[in-house]
Amino acid sequence: MPWRAGNGVGLEAQAGTQEAGPEEYCQEELGAEEEMAARAAWPVLRSVNSRELSRIIICNHSPRIVLPVWLNYYGKLLPYLTLLPGRDFRIHNFRSHPWLFRDARTHDKLLVNQTELFVPSSNVNGQPVFANITLQCIP
Repeated sequence: MPWRAGNGVGLEAQAGTQEAGPEEYCQEELGAEEEMAARAAWPVLRSVNSRELSRIIICNHSPRIVLPVWLNYYGKLLPYLTLLPGRDFRIHNFRSHPWLFRDARTHDKLLVNQTELFVPSSNVNGQPVFANITLQCIP
C-alpha cells in the first residue's frame, strides 16, 4: 500500500530503488491527483486528434444566415464564416471534429442532418459527407 498522510503505513525500500521520504511521495501523489483532476475538467464535447481527413459540403436549407461553430480540442466554440440561405460551401475537416450550427443573428439552434451536433464521418468511395442545415421544428 503506498504511503498516504495519516494512514499509519511506513515506507519500505525495494531492492534496487532509492527510498523516498513522505514529503516526496506526497508531492508525486498530488501531481498525479492534479493531473487526474485536470483531465476530468476537460469538456466531454470537444475535438479529438484525428489524422483522417473528411471532405464536407455544408448546405444551408434554412431561410436564416447560418453561423457554423467548431468545437476545438479544449471544447471552446470557434465561429466560422457565415453561410447565406440556399448556399453551400465545401471544407476539408477531420473526423471526430464536432460542429454546431446557429442562426448568425439570434444564435438560435439549427439542425444539421436532423440533429444538433455534426461529427464528420469517413468519406465512402471518395464521396463528400453532407451537413444539411434546417430549422428546428418545435412540436
